[in-house]
Amino acid sequence: ATDAQWILKYFVHLIELNPLQQVAANVNMVSGVNSNDALSVAKRFVGINTHFVLPDWVFEHPEVNTGGAAVITRDFKGICAGDVDRSYTPGARLIPSISIGNEGIMSFTGDEIEIPVKVSSNLEVGAISLVIDLPGGCFSVRDVKIAGEGSLEFNQIGDELRIAWFTMEPVMLNPGDVLLTLMCRLNSGPVNNLSCRWNLGTESSLSDGDAQLIDNVYLTYPSLLNDPKEVYLGQNIPNPFNRYTEIPYYLPEDGKVTIKVFDMLGKVVMNLADEIQNSGTHQVRIDENNLRPGVYTYQLEFHNNNLQTCKSLKMVVN
Repeated sequence: ATDAQWILKYFVHLIELNPLQQVAANVNMVSGVNSNDALSVAKRFVGINTHFVLPDWVFEHPEVNTGGAAVITRDFKGICAGDVDRSYTPGARLIPSISIGNEGIMSFTGDEIEIPVKVSSNLEVGAISLVIDLPGGCFSVRDVKIAGEGSLEFNQIGDELRIAWFTMEPVMLNPGDVLLTLMCRLNSGPVNNLSCRWNLGTESSLSDGDAQLIDNVYLTYPSLLNDPKEVYLGQNIPNPFNRYTEIPYYLPEDGKVTIKVFDMLGKVVMNLADEIQNSGTHQVRIDENNLRPGVYTYQLEFHNNNLQTCKSLKMVVN
């Protein structure tokens, strides 16, 4: 989607492209580069289109004077069609500057759900390119809502969801703001986070309003609980941690909650909760300055007149 953003900016004369970039941008091979080329680039990224009118590679055509030499060597610059920002290198292993993980818990009933994807830092976003692996065939994505106005294309093929979005008016986001929302339909039985973890493909990236890639982006999505009738204890986020971490959990009913942290010797080192709590999603925070580096176990006990359970997970302090 960043390439589509470059094409739009060139069309309205906000940026300049060199002659080879201009050829690569004109993927529809019409009279000139325009917004339709940007749309075609976005459609190819998400897999709606499989090819351009323009051949997959374009090269410069410099004049070469052999000067009578029998053998000469000359490099010719080439660029992949549509790769206006010149980020593609054949054979190179792309390392994404973006990652995704769980944060919080979302419970829902029925087979329809809206899943928010949030940012964890202050961002100015002008283009979104996401390849999300949704393993297990948990749900189908019916629609995608983006935080701002712009051109959106998405396509789900099996468990892979591809999203491309770009705009001339970048969106300003604060930590915890929703970047996009997936409108989904449940495909299988009860769902929880353990069976539906998300992963991002190496082609994923975000760009700012100047069409420059943004480094070190971390996105979050909630753990999903479909019609939960039991206590759910989530993995602390982040883990490992060196400043603070938060433990999410879900209570199906009102009841007494006790949360403790144990060291490797089984000694209680922290008491995080000991009270009556209402049903629903909760989270508790731990500050690292109260714990030495090492492996710990946190334990949640819950009981009322109908239910009694105890759950525990491990966490690591760096």
